[in-house]
Amino acid sequence: MKFLRILLCFCLLSIFLLVGATRNGVAQDAKQWRLATFAIDVTPPVGHMLFTGGFKLSTGVTTKLEARGFVLLSPSGNEAKPFVVCSVDWGEIRNDAYNAWRDTLAEAVGTDRKRVLVTSIHQHDTALADLTAEKMLRDVGSEHQVIDPAFHTDVLTRLAEAAKQGVVDAKPVTHFGVGKAKVERIASNRRYVLEDGSVHYN
Repeated sequence: MKFLRILLCFCLLSIFLLVGATRNGVAQDAKQWRLATFAIDVTPPVGHMLFTGGFKLSTGVTTKLEARGFVLLSPSGNEAKPFVVCSVDWGEIRNDAYNAWRDTLAEAVGTDRKRVLVTSIHQHDTALADLTAEKMLRDVGSEHQVIDPAFHTDVLTRLAEAAKQGVVDAKPVTHFGVGKAKVERIASNRRYVLEDGSVHYN
């Protein structure tokens, strides 16, 4: 899972570098670009609701969950604002929660929401963030929970601090690379063909 996350980040970094370098029709000096990284713990507290097959409460912590990302900063004098990519060990980040993550990162590093990509890894025994759904439950007095708003706010507060510090410690980008590999022996297709030729999904 971590390998896939790293591969995704480097693929996106390569794209951003190429787009930025050709935007003005001229090649940019790679050493002028800077890269900042950040990471925080996003493990929900024991007793928090988890995104599982039946939405169950956390009973313990086997592996810590993280949000990891990078900020790509343009060369000095370039008016282009930073790009941000953040990968989160949560089931899903939906609706206003998704916008909150992007707005938090954008404000922290001085960019626009449209330049921020937040992606959840989608493990099923992690948190699911949807503040709209949580508010709807609270408004009708439901005992169910999607996410604890206080926990979510704390995560975003620490995320902003980590992103800001990352920019302070940004390092020059000197090289970037691309690669490819054949994926074998991975069975994760939910759409499958039965003997009669019909395609099913479940």
